[in-house]
Amino acid sequence: MPGTNISIGCQNREAVFFKRPAPNIFTLRPDVGGNVVLHLKAARIIFQRDIEASRADESATVDAARRCYAEQAPTAVALFALDAWFDDEELNYQFWSRIFARLTN
Repeated sequence: MPGTNISIGCQNREAVFFKRPAPNIFTLRPDVGGNVVLHLKAARIIFQRDIEASRADESATVDAARRCYAEQAPTAVALFALDAWFDDEELNYQFWSRIFARLTN
């Protein structure tokens, strides 16, 4: 099933402060042998913009990540941190790293 969206996508957009749909992060691609990271940057930027617009603190962001990504929240947030790192966005990397630490404690 090329292009079928699977698990790491926002499960409950109504429960968080998203102003627009957050894209799924992973897409199942059996034709290339598994999952492909897709839409990661878009998902991170949408989440960040909505955090800023809502003036959410880190506790609210952790709660939103849990409600949105459910049991996959630590994975999603770790990918957001890596994306920020590779884009040389130190402040965003630090932010997502703190959120990841709070999700895994």
